[in-house]
Amino acid sequence: MNGPDDMKLQEVLGDYQAFYADVVRQLDTRGINITGSPISHIAVRSPSIAAYEKVRDALRPHCVSEVEDIRNGRPVNKLLLAEPLQLGDDARVSLIELIPTLSADKYPMGLEHIGFVLGYAYDTFAERHRDALSGLKEHGAYSRPWFVTFANGTSAKFFRYSLKDVIELEGGRFEPYESAAA
Repeated sequence: MNGPDDMKLQEVLGDYQAFYADVVRQLDTRGINITGSPISHIAVRSPSIAAYEKVRDALRPHCVSEVEDIRNGRPVNKLLLAEPLQLGDDARVSLIELIPTLSADKYPMGLEHIGFVLGYAYDTFAERHRDALSGLKEHGAYSRPWFVTFANGTSAKFFRYSLKDVIELEGGRFEPYESAAA
C-alpha cells in the first residue's frame, strides 16, 4: 500500500493485493502465466442492494466517473478510480465492477474476480489453455470471457477487450463527476 487512500480503499474492498496474489498463484498451478497481461477490472460482490449502495457510496470519493446500469433486475456499477490500485509489482487496476448478488449461495462475497485483457492473443490463449479453463460466458458481442473458477468460488476472467472498452463499444458512457478523494 502506498498511503491513506489505499488504506481506506482496502477497508472498503478487502485485501485486494492478497486477492491478486492468490489469483496469480492459482493460475500458475494451472499452467496459466498472466505476467504482463493488462488488468481490465476487479469485481466486488455484495450480499444485498443495501450493502451494494454502501460500498458504492464509499468508493465514489475515490473515483472520477462511473456507469451504473441494470443487469438481471439489479444495479451493477463500474467505477473508474482517480488513482489505480497497485495489486502487485507490475499489476494495477483502475476499474472496479460492483455487483449485488442474486444468490449468496452461488458466489463469494467481497472480492470475486479479476478480469485480464488478452487482446489479439485471446483466441490463442483459449486454445492453449482450454483444458485449464472452466468455461466461456456469453455477455454479448464484445464480452465473451473465458474463465477459471477456483475452489473458493473466486475466479479469473480473460477478455478480448477491457470492460471499459466493452461498455463504450456497446454505447455506454462513463459519466464524469467531481472527485472528493481525500
